Amino acid sequence: MGSLSLTTYSLVYVFRLMTCEAYYQSHPEPPSGSDRCSLRDIEAGTARAVALLGASTTVFGVLNLFVTGLTMRKFGIKTGILLSVFWPAVRLAIQNVGVMAGGNKGIIIIQSSQIITILGGPGGYLLALNSYVTEILDPSERTGALGKLQGCSFIGMSISYLIGGIVSDAFNISMPFRLTLVLFLCSCVYVFLALPRIPPLKEASSKDSNALARFFGPLKIFTPQKWVLSNGRVVTLYGIILLATGVFLGVLATGYIPTLLQMYATDIYGFGTTENGYLISLNSFLRGIFLTLMFPQIISIGRKWVSSSATSKHDQTGKPASSNIPDLPNQPNDFADVGNMGDEEEPIEPPKLSEEKETFEFDLQYTRYSLLADAILTGAASLISQGWQMYLVAALLPFAAGTGASAKGTILQMCSASERADALSAITLIEMVARLTTSMLAL
Repeated sequence: MGSLSLTTYSLVYVFRLMTCEAYYQSHPEPPSGSDRCSLRDIEAGTARAVALLGASTTVFGVLNLFVTGLTMRKFGIKTGILLSVFWPAVRLAIQNVGVMAGGNKGIIIIQSSQIITILGGPGGYLLALNSYVTEILDPSERTGALGKLQGCSFIGMSISYLIGGIVSDAFNISMPFRLTLVLFLCSCVYVFLALPRIPPLKEASSKDSNALARFFGPLKIFTPQKWVLSNGRVVTLYGIILLATGVFLGVLATGYIPTLLQMYATDIYGFGTTENGYLISLNSFLRGIFLTLMFPQIISIGRKWVSSSATSKHDQTGKPASSNIPDLPNQPNDFADVGNMGDEEEPIEPPKLSEEKETFEFDLQYTRYSLLADAILTGAASLISQGWQMYLVAALLPFAAGTGASAKGTILQMCSASERADALSAITLIEMVARLTTSMLAL
């Protein structure tokens, strides 16, 4: 993710230079000694170019989730990761050509290169990486690992924001693009040589014969599911769609906070580019440290506490008498095919028990209270009266992080093994749509 973010600030500056260059191709040069690019028309043109880039990146990123999910089901998760790293390298190579071209021509080249995001981009990369981790780890370790991955991405983004500016100042504005291209190519070599291949699940790769159904397969995860209770009764539950709704509302409420911090600091306390860079870098870095080091420990300790409480309560009520009748499992992982049963069908014999153990009770509690903490800390920002307190808020907000990771860990245990990739793709899609919505509402 550091490579993906290395050119974020550089792109804004490059668009400003290109818009300025294009403007003076049809307008007279200003008097010497003035900032030739500080004009309303140039700033408006830069804003339009950046807005169009952000909108296209979001739309193409959503499509990339479906393409990456289809790739993983067809060719395996490693192939999905490799393509998610390779195609951004191709896009960066084209953007390097655009930077060298300059002017309107350069802007068009960079804007057009964003269509490659459909084949590979940050959304698909994180989806494939999360899917890879869920396949190689035990169920009890997944939530913590997902938090670590998200934390590492925040740390990478924090460092890349600073490195991008330093490299631009030390060399030239095109150097971050060249450095990013090299990093992507190195990542391709690492993924190809170091990661073992995980073959696609047979059930997942053959369950849909229609190509369109396979493409939009992740959306089916939001349909109501049929579970079998311990007494054998089949009930319809709506847990996944309710969880997805909660994630959407959570991201909708908090997704604009980093940008809002910068805008508030700029408008009220006169923060400049450097101060805002430090502010957002501090927030991203501490969020990454929290998710990488503290979040997995909180999840582990919390699960042990919930498990010990449930055990002591069970001991107080007494153990049931032994019976030769096998217990029916009551977890969705144990009943991958129950959701397809008709209303009049009954299971002839109990399905085979799954080795996975349900561990998401505390994960749900963490999701609830992290959203509450986010609301409280965000509301506390309205009490700021001095500029230095903005840094205090940016340092405290990361300690409410982990909502996305805990939600992903929960939803993975609400579906069968063959639906994990679709579940991650669906919840990632929800997060992206929520971020797009919160940005549109902010405008």
